[in-house]
Amino acid sequence: MALQRAEREIHNRDELLHMAYDAAQLGTWQRDLSAQPDSIQLDARAQIHYGIAAEEVPISTILERIHPDDQAVWRQSLYMMSDSAGEGRHTTEYRVIHPDGSVHWLAIHARTYVVGDGDERRVVLSNGTSQDITERKQEEAALRASAEQLQSLSRRLVEAHERERRHIARELHDEIGQVLTGLKLSLSAAAAAAPASLAATLADATSSINELMARVRGLTLDLRPALLDDLGLLPALGWYLDRYTPRTGVQVELRHHGVSHRFSPEVETVAYRTIQEALTNVARHAQSQEVTVRLLADESRLMLRIDDAGCGFDSEVARATQTTGGLSGMQERVQMIGGVLTIESAPGEGTHIIVELPLSAEESGMSDTHRRSE
Repeated sequence: MALQRAEREIHNRDELLHMAYDAAQLGTWQRDLSAQPDSIQLDARAQIHYGIAAEEVPISTILERIHPDDQAVWRQSLYMMSDSAGEGRHTTEYRVIHPDGSVHWLAIHARTYVVGDGDERRVVLSNGTSQDITERKQEEAALRASAEQLQSLSRRLVEAHERERRHIARELHDEIGQVLTGLKLSLSAAAAAAPASLAATLADATSSINELMARVRGLTLDLRPALLDDLGLLPALGWYLDRYTPRTGVQVELRHHGVSHRFSPEVETVAYRTIQEALTNVARHAQSQEVTVRLLADESRLMLRIDDAGCGFDSEVARATQTTGGLSGMQERVQMIGGVLTIESAPGEGTHIIVELPLSAEESGMSDTHRRSE
């Protein structure tokens, strides 16, 4: 009776195993390195996976099915299945080409069995499963294409936004600025010929014109500082910080290394806007009187870091609810050019914003060391 129960249990487990294999569309294979090391045995489904109608197949026949770009991966997998020093289990993915020319992705899960010790240790058997994951790979490729499309759209939107800011800044400078300049000259001419009773009124009007011209100039520079286009990131940041501290009362220490040369317009714009937004958030929310801005460039990336010792916030909650101003905008800008934005903050522990922006080979240049305190 006990033997019969054991046999039934084994049978039931085999049935469950086959049901699981069928549900997952798994094929099985086996390689006996003791008796037939140059061939592999395939079950019916594995034969379908490889496009081979034979139960026992030479390894060379399998190789003929492997996609040329994946043959190195397959050879490495074959080596691992015969390496007695290996870990016993491994997985790999590669493409196979069927006789009809169709390409299929396979996921392989393998296990090796080792006997002996020391110099006598050797692999006697390897087996495992194969699974056609072509549909999954196609879905992943479609998702990547969709993500790239969204990123491209985001980039175009941001670029259009910057173009519009540049256009408005130019219009303010060229059109309104010229009108105000002409009006100021007319007031000056009128003041020279006007009676003394109008002198105070004309002086007030001239003062108002001067104030308006200053505001227009400030708006123009805030929209798109000409220094960023003409001289680059570092001069534009220097100009911005010269205006930031008097307006906000926040002292800024700027440290940089390797950033005295020009970067691409995209990198310079993203870096400038990210720092600008971060400093705006410091002035509005951080309750901190000091902030440190660091820039570091090497051969492959531009690193930005903005640190304050202010009140901080729950970064996870802010990211989920988008309640902290500018975080989503910074994230979009940085991701637009393939960068990474990290925000570290907690209530009472200040805020640390770290940005990595990838650089092309042409953008990496000679290093410089400079330190500036506002």
